[in-house]
Amino acid sequence: VGLVLAWTAAASAETIYFDSFDNAAAALNSQAPDTRPGSETWSAHSGWTTDGSQANLASGGTQGSAFLPFTPEAGKVYTLSADVDLGGTTNDWIALGFSKAANLAGKWHESSNDAAAWVSIKEGAGNLGRKYLGPNNSGSEGTDKVQFTESFTGMNTFSIELDTTDTFW
Repeated sequence: VGLVLAWTAAASAETIYFDSFDNAAAALNSQAPDTRPGSETWSAHSGWTTDGSQANLASGGTQGSAFLPFTPEAGKVYTLSADVDLGGTTNDWIALGFSKAANLAGKWHESSNDAAAWVSIKEGAGNLGRKYLGPNNSGSEGTDKVQFTESFTGMNTFSIELDTTDTFW
């Protein structure tokens, strides 16, 4: 699993965060990503670990979030992307997106995090995943959230764009 957060202005792009999760097997909390703007580290639920090649969340009903600090600036376009493999199960979900807070417990989009511009993914056929504008998981089908039609098995790259160039972003 890899994670990249970058911003683009005009024809240039700058990577803010990049993490290949290739550090030693340990808890993800307090680990530093490979690329970061300062001394930022992961703030992660105790269920999140790394194994030297990817980040993992304990299976079996564990719910928890992992965050890197980020404050968007007006006039920029940000892209958050992650390479995701749910490991062949049809019972696990993962969500990727932006939020205003970093509450680590429970489902991050239903807590006090005020999630916006995010996607949830479930492997296999059936309940495949959805994208949301937010806040949280609000909206009705076909307007604020749209169900994917693809089947996500194996490694997939998911991206979310946050465009702050509009007056009312």
